[in-house]
Amino acid sequence: MNKRFARIGLRHCLALYIFTLVSTNAMSDKGGAPQPMSNETQQIDSLMALEQFPEALRIVDHALATDGHTSQLFRLRSRILQAMDSSQAAENALRRAIELSTRCAECHHDLAHLKLQRQDYAGALIQIDSALLLNTPTAERHFLRALALNGLERYSSAVLALRDACRLDSGRGDYRAEKAILNYRLGYDFIALQDFNKAIALLPDAALLYTYRGQLLFRQQRYGDALRDYNQAIELGIRDTEVFYARGVIRYQLDSVNSALNDYNSALGLDSTFHPALYERGRVYYDRNDMARFCGNLRLADFHSAGMYMRDLSEYCDSSSASFYWHWGMAAFNKGDARSALQYYSRGLILSGPDSWGLMLKGQALRALGREDSALGAFSEALDRAPDNGTLYLMRGETLLALHRFDLALRDLSQAQLLDSSSYFNDRQSTYSERLHLARASAYSQSDQARLAILAFSDLIACKPRGALAYARRAAERMKVDDLPDALADARQAIAFDADLAEGHFILGRVKLRIELPDFCEDLRRAAALQHAEAAKLLRQLCGD
Repeated sequence: MNKRFARIGLRHCLALYIFTLVSTNAMSDKGGAPQPMSNETQQIDSLMALEQFPEALRIVDHALATDGHTSQLFRLRSRILQAMDSSQAAENALRRAIELSTRCAECHHDLAHLKLQRQDYAGALIQIDSALLLNTPTAERHFLRALALNGLERYSSAVLALRDACRLDSGRGDYRAEKAILNYRLGYDFIALQDFNKAIALLPDAALLYTYRGQLLFRQQRYGDALRDYNQAIELGIRDTEVFYARGVIRYQLDSVNSALNDYNSALGLDSTFHPALYERGRVYYDRNDMARFCGNLRLADFHSAGMYMRDLSEYCDSSSASFYWHWGMAAFNKGDARSALQYYSRGLILSGPDSWGLMLKGQALRALGREDSALGAFSEALDRAPDNGTLYLMRGETLLALHRFDLALRDLSQAQLLDSSSYFNDRQSTYSERLHLARASAYSQSDQARLAILAFSDLIACKPRGALAYARRAAERMKVDDLPDALADARQAIAFDADLAEGHFILGRVKLRIELPDFCEDLRRAAALQHAEAAKLLRQLCGD
């Protein structure tokens, strides 16, 4: 799942980088703002506040012509030129300032800042190191050094510089935020989480920080916490394709499929070409067995990603491939249309030949249509081609059980028990073990082997401890061997887990009747009210209802 977040944060990191860079004052008061003309400085500041940069530049140039060249004048000239977007001229002015005063730490500081804005990270690092050597280190200078190192992809060194910046000024949220992001990128999740918590405490309205912490929490499989962070980011006003997409991925992981679909739609509303959201939206439709919409989204995702999903398209959406018919057949089968599913599987088998997977799917469809003999033939043919497939033995055993061929069913189910094919069943279906133990228990029960049925139902309960039906049926088997106290306990446990289980109330009433408890009619009445026909018949015979 982490691959889904592969591109999330790349644009965000740049955005935060620019935000922190711009928020850093190029003429920091800590660095010493230039004041070459004390009686005119206020006038220049006022002109710059009004964005009257040419007039401010004229005043400085007049001072250079009349008062002589000083490093502070050239520093101020650079500041005005930067505001006028004349970065090269601003750099030339700072170089002239450094020529006039080689020990001007503030000049090196300003030049480093300018080079960072121009993404000249190597040049910025040289200048900020010069400033650090010439003057007392400040938090801002360590922060600028970290930005330069980050631009050079020297992340570990950048973290050390940010640590120094945070130590010197613990109240700067942007310093702490950049440190958190770098630690996250380096995989130091524990430290990164601490830094994100501190940064968010200092910058509680910084929506971007919540998205980063959300990614980290998702990586730690703390999905609920991750979702809260993405919700907070969106509540703070962030409207970004990748943020809605990421929240959709988290909601999908939490089985909030409808909410996930809404988020994918929101992401695509902002950028209809964002292929990860198209692909994930397609997966939702696949889960809903809507293969037409699934393939439509997959084709769009492949188109906008220049062929990233070509293999998936070939498998799921190309009608010349047998796998196309398997997937479309499974979608029809899951929607309860076994007849259409059988048609798809039959077409797939024409393309693939006698494929064990296709034959297994065909057998399932035949069973759903009540054609047990034909299903038995399909499963047997599949086993001829895949003799080590435990799932096939399980399905053939279930079919033999339906045909009341108990000895053969038990033989197949024993073989299935030796072969673990649980990977066939996903976590939203009955597990392999549950189906296997239920089939074994049913086979033993129907072949009058009650004690073995009790053991099989016990295995089923071990796999599914809150399985009310398993307790009810084990109670019925215990009645056959006159183990009435345990039968009573099992029947009561079944009702405790599912108060609306008609079979549980019926068996509880029968057990009470056997041990002559006077309230057995109440249980039979409850079972009859839940449409249990045999309970209704017994109720009329024994209770006069």
